[in-house]
Amino acid sequence: MRRLLLAPIVVFFVVSPLACSGDDGPPSGLPTVDPDLVAMVDCVQEAIIHLGLVVETSIHLFHELDTGERTPYTPPIQFGYEESTGEFSNWATLNGVVTNIDGTVAPLEVVADGLQQDDVFSLEWWLEPDGSLDRVGEGAFSVVHLGLTTLPDQTEAMRITMSTDIWVDTGGTCHTDVNSFGISVRHLINDAELSAGLMEFTTISDTQILTGLLSIDALTYTGTINATFKGNTYSCEVDLDTYDVSCVPG
Repeated sequence: MRRLLLAPIVVFFVVSPLACSGDDGPPSGLPTVDPDLVAMVDCVQEAIIHLGLVVETSIHLFHELDTGERTPYTPPIQFGYEESTGEFSNWATLNGVVTNIDGTVAPLEVVADGLQQDDVFSLEWWLEPDGSLDRVGEGAFSVVHLGLTTLPDQTEAMRITMSTDIWVDTGGTCHTDVNSFGISVRHLINDAELSAGLMEFTTISDTQILTGLLSIDALTYTGTINATFKGNTYSCEVDLDTYDVSCVPG
């Protein structure tokens, strides 16, 4: 499994709220007296996992478009791309539900000859549970090919930012809006595609609101969430392989 943005997600598994300090307890550091906060953290993690699916699909697409790759790449069986239309698709099972991601890359004339330095193109995407026409997330990315990184690990670098509103609904009243989003990836480096990441978000459930800033340290493969909820601040360290999280007040 390649290490992508918060996304060991093409395997079959059941997620729990960010991560638990024990089998029966809430995420470590979160107060047991405030079930609202525990529920909000669950909403946040569900949104991040769904967005991780989109990022992973984007990585598969970069391989598909990068016709000059020296090492042959075989995409997973569930990923598809139609060269004539720019349509791509993927799916994963999240919490026992098959979730489809579909989208379109444009303009085709930019990507038709492979990925080149200074190429700029967009990825419009949406998420739907299998058998449903109701979307549980949608948005669009703008992608810029940055050229080659410096030695010794010289490879192609891509920058992904948001180009339209991004939102995710993950059941019940959970809704997350992404306010800013930017990640750098090196799709040719297996198990280390992600090189940096930053996401600012607002999660709403009923009348509760949590705001947060997620930053990624690719060297240690950890994330840090600085969050505000009910006027209190929290700092959480997230293991991006296991989802284990350790939170402390502000």
